[in-house]
Amino acid sequence: MILALSLLAGGFMAMAGDPGMMLFSGKTSCNTNRQGMLVVEPLDPLYLTGAAGETVIVRDALNREYFSTQAGTLVTFTAAGAAGIHTVSAMDKKGRTTEIIRFQLKPVTSIKDSGKFEQLFTLLYRGMCVYNPEGYDSVVLKGKTYHYFVNWVLDNYETSKGMQYFQPYAWK
Repeated sequence: MILALSLLAGGFMAMAGDPGMMLFSGKTSCNTNRQGMLVVEPLDPLYLTGAAGETVIVRDALNREYFSTQAGTLVTFTAAGAAGIHTVSAMDKKGRTTEIIRFQLKPVTSIKDSGKFEQLFTLLYRGMCVYNPEGYDSVVLKGKTYHYFVNWVLDNYETSKGMQYFQPYAWK
């Protein structure tokens, strides 16, 4: 089953879950977060196998249901809804949850035109992340955590204007 799924999904990329219910991404590159959860972008195709039960329900980070279908050998759906941790639940005939698997929906700002604008965008983004690969650093002062992009206040201010599209710690 995994081999057939890997060919269907365009190559085995990443999976999450126990041996029962498994979640796959059809993208050519996938990441997992620190908890080992699959991290996907909005509108990514996802493939679920081994769902025991009658129905499969997918809820977004705000607990809103955005996909529901009968459980089957292979369930395909598109990642959507609010950013954050999403829940895929397999339900039995009585509506009880039999299995749960979670994944993270993380939107990414990017330009992909395979041309000059993509190259320019990448160059500018890397320029903002020159001091730290994650794009920001942190310091704890008197028990409070402060995040910054550049340790010089004028450069931090200017960099913050660009990083607002990539990091939650940016100037708004």
